[in-house]
Parts: sequence; structure tokens; C-alpha cells
Amino acid sequence: MALSSPSPSDDATNVANSAVLSWTDNNSSDYYKVYFGTNESEVTSKSVNVYRGDVTTPTYDPRLSLTYGAEYFWRITAVKDGESDVDSSVWSFTVISENAAFPDAKTYSKRLCAAANNKFWYENTDSPPKLIELSGLTLDTSTAMCMFELQQKVYIVNDAIKKVVDFVNTKLTLSGSMTVPPRRGYTISQENSGAQMVVDFVAKGTDTVIYGRTISGTFTTNEADTLSGDTLSPTSLYPSAIALPTTPHHYDWKVYEDVTGADEFGEMPARVTIGNRYRGRASLSGNSVDPHQWYQARQDNPYDWEYAADDAQSPVAGTDAEAGKVGDIITAQIPYSDDYMLYGSIGSLWLLRGDAAAGGNLDNFSEKIGVITQTAWCWDDAGNLYILDLKGLYKIYPNLSQIEPLTSDKVPNFTKDLALNPETQRIVLSFDADRHGLQICVTEIETGINSNYWYDLQSGGFFPETYPEEDAVMCSHYYNADDPETRQLLLGCYDGHIRVMDDTAKSDDTGSMASPASEVIYSYVLLGPVMIGKDHDYNGKLNSLTVVSAGGGYITNTIPDSDDIDYEIFVGETAEEVMEKYTHARLQIRPDLAILFSGTITAPGKHSRLRHKAKGIFLGVHLGNDTADETWGLERVLAEILPAGRAK
Repeated sequence: MALSSPSPSDDATNVANSAVLSWTDNNSSDYYKVYFGTNESEVTSKSVNVYRGDVTTPTYDPRLSLTYGAEYFWRITAVKDGESDVDSSVWSFTVISENAAFPDAKTYSKRLCAAANNKFWYENTDSPPKLIELSGLTLDTSTAMCMFELQQKVYIVNDAIKKVVDFVNTKLTLSGSMTVPPRRGYTISQENSGAQMVVDFVAKGTDTVIYGRTISGTFTTNEADTLSGDTLSPTSLYPSAIALPTTPHHYDWKVYEDVTGADEFGEMPARVTIGNRYRGRASLSGNSVDPHQWYQARQDNPYDWEYAADDAQSPVAGTDAEAGKVGDIITAQIPYSDDYMLYGSIGSLWLLRGDAAAGGNLDNFSEKIGVITQTAWCWDDAGNLYILDLKGLYKIYPNLSQIEPLTSDKVPNFTKDLALNPETQRIVLSFDADRHGLQICVTEIETGINSNYWYDLQSGGFFPETYPEEDAVMCSHYYNADDPETRQLLLGCYDGHIRVMDDTAKSDDTGSMASPASEVIYSYVLLGPVMIGKDHDYNGKLNSLTVVSAGGGYITNTIPDSDDIDYEIFVGETAEEVMEKYTHARLQIRPDLAILFSGTITAPGKHSRLRHKAKGIFLGVHLGNDTADETWGLERVLAEILPAGRAK
């Protein structure tokens, strides 16, 4: 019996400070005693000071970050019933220096990733950076899709399509196939070159492909430089092709290839449309075959979906956990750090606290409100959660302490006026940190026709917006980029372009070859409906209206001046009548009957008093500007209201 092939190899240098030890045992011992430390004499004598316990497999994880630049010594004693103990040689390795490990004092950079036109795009490292297509990766952007980051890789769920885009690992295509691949987390080494890799994922085929993190040296395609470590020992295989993560790799997201037996790592759900990261796990749902079900991979291993395991890091799903399935069809997953996850349904919210595989519990949080789609929720910069339900917009305070309806007393009535329908519309809710408000975007999937609202969190005001069809919003993301100047809300649009809001622009720039490439921004606000009678039985009379627009008009380039403002005045016996007249005016349905008075207010500053006489119980005043390359601002509106007797 002999112990051989240590990994890291004997006298290895530049070893990662997260190294895991492994060795080969031709005699399949019952267990192994591990002696490990920085004192060579204590390891040689197998001192109790460096005894690290027993392991049953030929591998040992120190479970700590090794000291940069330090030399470590280790020795293994193999124990088998009925035979004499066998000691290995004393092996050693030196950990990489800190300066070499972090030459630029920076270990990662953020990259924007996007899917459009059935393709995947990623931000490169040019200055300024740009999005470039990742060749060979095909998606189906006509159906539901979700992307999330885990372990410096992008995981994509696109119904039956599941992909990984790998930004960190080296890809080794071997010179042949392997029946038993190396295990994830084990270190493999290359003869002569001294290169080492921690295995992350393996794809078996005519030529086995290994993806892993290079921890020392540089791999070569020299036929004499064969690989060793774990199941590669002994082997005649060598890398026939090497691809560094300069350009990200992509491959099918599936369970890890079996090492010891069939179905060792379970089976992923066949169809998934919702995914995110929670407590170090890949968390999935949106299975059209079983829409109430949720799934979570092994902690820190998105390729292990074997739910039969019973340890605290085990994969877990709604059917095999005490937490159970969600009671309604899942429409959204909303993780809050590692504290909790909200599962949204249409009309209900379910709360998962903690880890479902280790004492977590799933409870009904609300039976009155839910989340209409996976894109209909967002967080603000104070930890408040906003969700869009069929009944309106809601705010959930930090620590789930309170739910506040934000639109119950607002116009429009979401159920009636927007007629939200997730089957025919893309419904997107976004928080804009720069403008401190919420963008609500509703786009008809087939046509690009859209209705949008800006909800100002400071004033509580609701402002309707309509975008050119090519600019219709299909998704959004607040990109917290490395460069502070590029941190902003990005809007993925109907024509496949990514756009931003620019408060200095006065006309929409579609950014395409469309004609015209620049379109008018129609900016407007409706003040009211407001009751001007003393109650529902009495009329009031608008005697005069004074509008003060922004700017002084005296000194240029100091305070921006408003351009002229168009106005329209509506009255009615009820608030609903005012809204109907207002809607008819916008849709050009007999505006001559809907609008009582209209005109233009000269800006900037205080305009002459408008002496229109308007009688009714409710009043509405529309202000706006639909002229190209103009903008407008408002300081105040003053209305003189007089009593006008009992309404008939």
C-alpha cells in the first residue's frame, strides 16, 4: 500500500490560499489521519499539535484561508482494518504571495449583461466599454427569461433553455473522453508546466471539457504535459485546447456529470422562467408543468440538484422541505439579502425565512395583494419594497413591518384604466435612484403600444407618460457600475436597444434609423379633479386662474426658463365625469365637447390672469407642452373659486 500523487504537488509554489489537499491511495483505506502545519519537524513526527483529525476520503479541506507566502508541510497516515498503518512522505507547498495574488488590488469588475434578439451581449473592457455579442449562444427572447449572477457567472433560465456564461474559469478541452470525471472542488495539476486548477464544472463528450479556476502556473497543450489529480490519476490525457476567460465561455446549465453512480446529482426542472440567488443557492421557479413549485440547488453548488441529501447545504424543493409548496401559482421571487425570500403570486404573498434545508419556514404573508409578474417589483435605496398588483401599487416597509397602498386614492384606477394583463403585456416596475421615483411601464407585447407612469416618491404625484413604440420598455435594471458617471437606470426597449432617461433632453431620441429618429416628448399634468363646490349638492365657479411658470427670463444661463404652456379646463358634476372628458380629449374623441376652455400661457414667469368662467362641482386643469425641443416648468397655480348655488 502506497500513498502518492499529492495535490498540491510536492514543493509546489504559488498555490492559492484556498487550496484543498488530495492524494491517491491504491489500497482504498478505511480512513486517513491528517497532519498539517507550518512546522516541518512536528509534521514529520506526527505531533498532536499538527493533527487535524480523520477523513474517510483522500481529500482534506483546511477550511481556512492559508497565509500568503507561507510554506506548509503535510503528511497522511492511511488506516485499514487488519493491516498496518501506512505513512506518506512529508510533502510541502508554498502559498502565493499577496502581491502576486492581487497585483492590481482589485479582484473583479462589474460587467453589464443583456439578452436581445435571441442573443446574449456582455460589456467588454474597452474605454468606454460597449456591449458585444457572445458568439454561439442562442436564446429565445420571445418567451419568459431571467438572468442572475452567482460565483462570477451568469445563469440564464429561458423556459426549456438553461445556460451558464462563465467569466472566471479556464476551459480545458481534453485529448479524449473520461468515463469518470474529476469531482467539483478537487485540484488537478499538469506535469512539467506546474499549472493547477480547482475543478468547477465538467462536460463529458467525445472530448471531456473541464472548467475550473487556475490557481497557479499556465496550462499548455504539450502532449507530454499530462494531467493528474482525483480521477485523472493516472491518466494519459492532456489539454488539446485551452481557452482563458478573456472571452466568457458558455455551456448548458445541467447537473454535474456522475462520478460514482447514476443520477448522483439529481435532475433540474425541465422548464423554468424565474431565477435568482438566495443564501448562496441558485433558486428557481416558474415551471409551467408545476407552477406552484420552487427549487433550490445545493449551497455554493448550482450543479447539484439531488434532493435526497439530508445535510444543511442539501438541495431543497417545495415538495421535500418542511416549508412546502407555495399555495398559489408563483409569479415572482423577491430575495432580501440572505434574510428572507418573498414568493409572489397574483393576489397573495408567501414568505420564506431562513434556509429551507436548515430550519427555514414558509408562511402566507398576505392573502390580499400579490405581484403580477417577475418584473413588477423593485427596491429603493432605503430598503423599501414596491410591488405592482392587479389592484395597484404597494409599498412594503423594511423588515416587512407595514404594507401601504400607494394608489388606492389616486387616478388612474389600475384595475379599470390600465387593465393589466400579464399574458399580453410586459409590465415593468423600476426604482430610479437619480430622480427618486418609480417608473411603471406597461407595453403591449405584440405592438409596442405603451402606457407609463412616473410616481414621484417626494411629492406622491402620479404623472402619465407615453413613449414612441420603439422605445417601449420591456425590462429595466439599475446598473451600479464601477464608474459613478455611468450608474443609472437602464431601460431595455421594444426594438432591442438599451436607453436611459435624460432630464436635459427636450425630445425623445430613439437611437435608431427610424424616421424620425427624434420624436416630441409630450409632457403634461392634470391638476384635479378637485371639488370646487362646498359639497356634492352645490356648484362652485372658477372666476380666474393664474399660472406662474418656471424661470425669470431676465438673465440667461442662470435659471432655466420654461417654454410656453398649453392649458385645458374641464368641469363636471362628478370627478368621474371630469376624468371621462379628459380621457376623450386625449383620445381626440369630440374634444370640442369635452374641453370647456383651452389656450396657451406665455412663459416664463407670472402670466396674466385667465378670466374664464367655469361652473361645476368638480374642476380639472390640464397643463402641458407637445412642441419639439421645448420643455416647461411650473412654480404654482392660483385659482379663484366662488360659490355658485345649488346644483340642479
